[in-house]
Amino acid sequence: MKLYKYRGAANFDRDLQSIIENRFWSSKLEDLNDPSEALYNVDNLRREANFGLKLFDFFKLTKFDSQKVENLVDTQVKLVELFKTYGVYSLSKNNLNELMWAHYSEGHKGFCVEYDFETLEDLDIKYNSKEKYLKTQVHLLKTNYSQNVYKIDSMVINQNHRIIINSLFGNKSKCWAYEDEMRIITGLPGNQGYNERCLKSIIFGFKMCPEHKDKMINNLSNRGINFYQVSRKADSYQLFLEKIKV
Repeated sequence: MKLYKYRGAANFDRDLQSIIENRFWSSKLEDLNDPSEALYNVDNLRREANFGLKLFDFFKLTKFDSQKVENLVDTQVKLVELFKTYGVYSLSKNNLNELMWAHYSEGHKGFCVEYDFETLEDLDIKYNSKEKYLKTQVHLLKTNYSQNVYKIDSMVINQNHRIIINSLFGNKSKCWAYEDEMRIITGLPGNQGYNERCLKSIIFGFKMCPEHKDKMINNLSNRGINFYQVSRKADSYQLFLEKIKV
């Protein structure tokens, strides 16, 4: 599976160094640009708790109390909230998305990295005390887009942790659908190492400065990767890629 990470020009040297060192930064939820990340609705949890406790009351196993409903919901929510300490690395399945180039590459002044994450084993997450890579769980998931906040229920919570992660991190507002996003979820935020074979190409933005292009080519041309330039067809909005000979 080919996945793409858009980068701007402001942190060019930092981003280039991370590519050279085969690592990426898995962000904390609060550092992402969507304030509604990992948002979920607990109406289903409250409905299930309400029904269950009323059933217990009917069989005289316990007396129904609305506060018991809230306590049960709070207990389940605390379990879900534990997963919010995980890290997120956002990628796109589209390398010629005009809005992505505008929003995440500073109006084409940056570049786009192409990875091949066909299997999670390609990530080759490792720990290195010197470079501070993290040994952690990794999950690759597709983002779903909806007009409504995801309603979590007890069936999700009682499943394995991967189901909870998919529910928590894999749902966003429909307005973000243009990103066509895939996410790498890591057990901890921070630097993550990956197998260098994952890196397949670098795509230069329409307005990327020549100095940055030359620096990337000089540092990465020995890696067997491809370099492309984003171009636009004459009298058209359509973008296309031109391969650069190095």
